[in-house]
Amino acid sequence: MSQTVSIADLGGTKIDLRFSNVSEGRISVIVAPVLRFAECNWTKRRNEVMNSAVKEYSGRKYYQFELEPPHCLITATAAGNRLYLFSILANGLQWKRHNEELKKIADSFRIVYRQI
Repeated sequence: MSQTVSIADLGGTKIDLRFSNVSEGRISVIVAPVLRFAECNWTKRRNEVMNSAVKEYSGRKYYQFELEPPHCLITATAAGNRLYLFSILANGLQWKRHNEELKKIADSFRIVYRQI
């Protein structure tokens, strides 16, 4: 099942795409103005981070996080004034059966950005 939502925003358009599979979990992609996240208190969730990494592909840094169960994998990057968030959420059974595939999917997230 997939669901697409687009919400008008003074700072630009937020794009929110959601895909779900009963046996494997949910995937979401959020594209939003960076300023929307400027006032978020990320330190509240710091103790939920099980693993983190920073990887670079084609000169762009991607920040990856694995949060404690329910299992959540997040890959994030920024381009222009937009933040791109890719998240995967899986329950215990989905994680047990598909964690390797879900990690590969999270690791494959890339954006192509061309400034106009």
